Formats: sequence, structure tokens, C-alpha cells
Amino acid sequence: MPRVGKNVWTGKNKPTFQFVSFAPVARGLDPGEPDGMTISRKDLGKLRRGDWAFVKRTEAVTGCEIFIPEEEYRGEDPREIGFWGVRKNIDAAKKGIEERLTSVNAEK
Repeated sequence: MPRVGKNVWTGKNKPTFQFVSFAPVARGLDPGEPDGMTISRKDLGKLRRGDWAFVKRTEAVTGCEIFIPEEEYRGEDPREIGFWGVRKNIDAAKKGIEERLTSVNAEK
């Protein structure tokens, strides 16, 4: 990776770690599934307007939960947002977000 420096994790110095998924796990009869999409930091700011009013309305209309991490890290662009719901609801939420960003960008 650029700007990281020399790889010292070789031979006996290799770390032991495991990858962990933070996606919710289906329980019982819950037909929901996780999904995600990336969005530029600039576009995420457009969704943040009005105390996330558009995102909250999209959740209510589609029945899909939308997860946007509160913590931002320097240089993290694009950002990832998560979805939880049945496939058709996830697709509707993603489409709504894409249409919103397209219309906001067209206004400029």
C-alpha cells in the first residue's frame, strides 16, 4: 500500500487476526438481508440536510433500514452506507437515494 512504509509483517512477525462482519445476522423467520452501497462524502452531506429528513422518509416509505456510520475518518471517501430489509425494499431505498442525488446534483 502506498505511503504505509516497509512491510514488517513477514515471517515470525505476521499478526494473527480475523475479519469480522458487522452486518446483522438473520434471526428466526426474519427474511431480511444486508446490503450496502458507497457514496461520496460530498453526496453524503446532501443526504444529511434537515437532520437526515430524506433518509428517515426513505426508511419509512420503503420499510428498509438504512445505516450511516456517525464517525467519519479523515480521507475516507467514498463512504459506505448499509441497508437491511427484503431485497425489493433495499432496491427501492437505493433507487430513491440515487434519484435524490441525481436531482440535487442537477439543480446546480
